[in-house]
Amino acid sequence: MSDRYPEIISVARQLGVDAVALVPGPNIARLTGHDFMSHERPLLLVVPAEGAPAAIVPNLELGSWAAVGFEGEIFDWRDQDGYAGAFAAPWIMRGNHQELEPGVVFTDEPGLHCEGAFGIRIEDDVLVTEGGCRSLTTFARELRVVG
Repeated sequence: MSDRYPEIISVARQLGVDAVALVPGPNIARLTGHDFMSHERPLLLVVPAEGAPAAIVPNLELGSWAAVGFEGEIFDWRDQDGYAGAFAAPWIMRGNHQELEPGVVFTDEPGLHCEGAFGIRIEDDVLVTEGGCRSLTTFARELRVVG
């Protein structure tokens, strides 16, 4: 399967993004040689521009995923785990004076929303360091028209 990654890595680099995330459908089927159905338990294959690929696989699908012969790291999750942890404290908002410890990663998500028309949100992952904060997001900030 590793011989199929260079094309996706090339796309990520051309777009200037950190990674390409694939969901079940033709792209995962072409890459893995196996069909996976899209359903309420998301499966995600992440191919970074630099580094090893990773997969987020529902625990119930691990048996099917094993047949792929995936060479990257696999993160599995169970329904009972839920996703509440994604919304756990600290909440970065006005009035919260909690000090963030070095090593904490949070997202900064400014957005523009025109009710009834459209919305756009830019998300930066930010690492708290001993000397302040460092953006982990390397995506270019200039406006780019696509399509």
